[in-house]
Amino acid sequence: MADSRAGEGQGPSGVVSPPDTELHAGYNGNVPTIRLSLLVSATDAHCVNVLDGFVQQSHTRIGRATNISLHAHEGPAAPELIRRIGALGIPFEGHAQIGHEDYLIAGDGKQTALVWLRLDS
Repeated sequence: MADSRAGEGQGPSGVVSPPDTELHAGYNGNVPTIRLSLLVSATDAHCVNVLDGFVQQSHTRIGRATNISLHAHEGPAAPELIRRIGALGIPFEGHAQIGHEDYLIAGDGKQTALVWLRLDS
């Protein structure tokens, strides 16, 4: 569920901005570990291999789509990751775990959206 604090950290669309990822504990120095799962069309799956610094953990075909799981021990912060994925120019949806934070991500090949999930214990 997205953070519902009124106005705080929210952009004009009401989407919550990600927290400052460099301040959270459990990182490799100040650099978070990233786990990324993307669902893309099977014809675009080869494009995901160009994400520098990521290692593919699995590749599962689901009908005409492909689920690709990636891992980066020393990955970029959330905004940089979203820029990299958006630069692929392909439609996708997925989940990213950056350090201890969870995000839903989606793009249509032209725009990319990120929603920080606040998971209360």
